[in-house]
Amino acid sequence: MICNSNNPDAKIKGDVIAVFAESLAVDEIARIVLEDVKLGVIDPEKWYPMDVYLRMINKTYELIKEDGVRKIAETVGHRAPLPPDVDIVQLFSILNEKYHEHHCDDNSTIDVDITSPNLITIESDTPYPCEFDKTVYLEMAKRFQKSAAIYEIGNECRKTGGKKCIYKITW
Repeated sequence: MICNSNNPDAKIKGDVIAVFAESLAVDEIARIVLEDVKLGVIDPEKWYPMDVYLRMINKTYELIKEDGVRKIAETVGHRAPLPPDVDIVQLFSILNEKYHEHHCDDNSTIDVDITSPNLITIESDTPYPCEFDKTVYLEMAKRFQKSAAIYEIGNECRKTGGKKCIYKITW
C-alpha cells in the first residue's frame, strides 16, 4: 500500500493527523510513526503537507498491515467531527465540503449521489487507500444506521491503478 498525492501543494489540517495518531492504540507504534515523519506535538489548527499524513499511513501499514490500518480507519470514522443535527443523508450530502474543510487538495473530490432513501453512491478520488476510505465511510454511516453496509462497485479502483473508487452504502 503506497499512498501518494498527485498534488505536491496539498495540505491537511492537524486535527485529522491528531485523530489518526491517537488511533494508533499502541504508544510504541505511534512513537515510531511520528518519528518517521518527524512530527512531535501535533497542532490541530495547523496545516501540514499532505505528504506527511500519507507517509504516516504508509508507515503504519508497514508496521501493522492492512487489518491494523483498517482498525485505525474504523476509529477515524467513529471520531471524525460531524456537524450537529444532521442525519446520514445530510452528512453524506456535504461530505466533499467537509473533506475540503480539513484537506487543502484541489485534485481530490468525493462525489455523493443520494440514489434512493436507503442508498448512497460515493465516487472518491482521494489520495487514501481505498480500504481506508471505504472503512471511514462505513463507520461514519454506522454512527447513524447500525445496519449500514458498503460495497465497492465498478471496474475502476485506485488499488488496481484506477483514478477513483465507487462505493454504495445501504441500510
